[in-house]
Amino acid sequence: MSETTVEVVHYGNGNYARYAPEVLRRVADFCRQYNSDAHIDTMVATIAAKLYEDPRTVGTLVMVGVQDGKVVGHLVAEIQTYYGGVYSMITQLAVDRDSKVLPEVMTAGLEVVDAWTRAKGGTKQRIWARTPAVARLFRKHNFVDQERVLMERELPPLPVEEQSDNEEN
Repeated sequence: MSETTVEVVHYGNGNYARYAPEVLRRVADFCRQYNSDAHIDTMVATIAAKLYEDPRTVGTLVMVGVQDGKVVGHLVAEIQTYYGGVYSMITQLAVDRDSKVLPEVMTAGLEVVDAWTRAKGGTKQRIWARTPAVARLFRKHNFVDQERVLMERELPPLPVEEQSDNEEN
């Protein structure tokens, strides 16, 4: 049977060279797959810089799922604050379709995120469930649906005279 482990990735724990290139490729692929609003190059560069920092002292956590020596999934979480409330937001979670990641591995990964969130003063975890399958998976781990609707719009273009004023500043 395949062995799967969960590892926090950062320079200080000795696994940066082994996992960073794959993690950064996966982060970019995730952005492309889900049509992220983030500028992919900027996000990859930011995550790359964060991998040099100890996650115990910064607000970003990067983990990989490793099965038989091969990366089969990744997770990126951030500490976020909202007027005094502190929580972790899992911004990326992806597991290869052909991997056989067991529920225990998911539980172990979430326990790492739990401990990290608590150490940062957080009391909740959040995730954008981008697909019904991801939502089902997280409901099994006691995540509950929130009655919120994220909406956005593009800003209307500035009138021509305001555009030229802004370009001068």
